[in-house]
Amino acid sequence: NMNSVYPASDFSQTEVLTANTIYATPLFVPPGGGAIDRVTVAVQTGAGTNSRLMYFAPGTDGHPGALLFDFGTVNTSSSGDKQLTVSATLPGGPGWLAMVPDGAITVYMFSVNGLGYIGGPTYTSGTAGSPYRANGGTTAPNPFGTTSISYLGYCVRLGVRAA
Repeated sequence: NMNSVYPASDFSQTEVLTANTIYATPLFVPPGGGAIDRVTVAVQTGAGTNSRLMYFAPGTDGHPGALLFDFGTVNTSSSGDKQLTVSATLPGGPGWLAMVPDGAITVYMFSVNGLGYIGGPTYTSGTAGSPYRANGGTTAPNPFGTTSISYLGYCVRLGVRAA
């Protein structure tokens, strides 16, 4: 099945996010790290006012751990590809882009079933799924933590642009 070797699939799918809840999407940065100048999120239907964008190092279990960057907020009250101008150098290796919206926005997502390089079809269930957790606000927690953590079968379509 060739689907399991692609890094992502089915980019047209959408998901309604819960306000004041953190969602994390895996990102692998090439060895040596990489400078970025944009962080993006693809919004189908806006809600609320803003979404906070962050980057977490992996913890000892591979899930989001220490907060490395709190990039600030981007207006997600309307639809479109939203981008935040940043100046950061992400460390090489795996990490987690994350967002917490202050409204129930609808975002584009991709199924973790397509993340063959992380674990293939087994990645879609149990503690191997893309994590999210209720954090009761729009702040950037440090560390990400495990309070009220749950696992999704999809990842929010977050991205970065190389500087």
